[in-house]
Amino acid sequence: SSPLLLLFLFHIIMAMYGQKGRDLLLELKRSDWLPPYNGELCTEILEEISLHFDELQAQISGNQKPPMEARSSLLLHDMAIRRNKRCLLAYHVSRLTALQKEVNTGYEHFNSAQLATVTAESEQDFLQQYEKLRTNFGAALNLDLRASLYPPEQDFVQVRVLTSTLGTIVTTSGSAVNLQLGTIHYLPREDVEPLIRQGLLEQVDGEEEG
Repeated sequence: SSPLLLLFLFHIIMAMYGQKGRDLLLELKRSDWLPPYNGELCTEILEEISLHFDELQAQISGNQKPPMEARSSLLLHDMAIRRNKRCLLAYHVSRLTALQKEVNTGYEHFNSAQLATVTAESEQDFLQQYEKLRTNFGAALNLDLRASLYPPEQDFVQVRVLTSTLGTIVTTSGSAVNLQLGTIHYLPREDVEPLIRQGLLEQVDGEEEG
């Protein structure tokens, strides 16, 4: 057989062995935010890794050096194990990063109850521990870690109302402000920043008029 044909067959076999890991990452990529944790597919990938490992162990058992004709098989199983491991690590790191961001932004996409429907039990434990660490860290520094996404440049910001559901709010100074849809207001940053993060208000530049 020609080297090119062998190389082609090698890549075909690798793609076949790595299909489940690829499916796991594609599921994550195609989701708008975070799909339900696919524990079943993760288990299948771990079982595939175990099968490849068993094949490696069977071929290198004993003290004798593996014959030349077995080395391509050894390489194949080793690469399949590494590829599946990378897929599993990428899947879990991506999910944990998204969950950390959700905590940091004050549950922008889901509340904690809704998150329970898309996360594994281990991810829920991670969320609880991460939020606890974050809260303790903020308390130790006497700092609200969600108070501002960026260092404030001014005490007041101009915002436009994007929803009709807000109605009247009372600012920290005690003033009542009617937030009607489409109106523009000049308000203290600390009063409107949570509403901006939730997509209920948008910050506009000073040249726009109500």
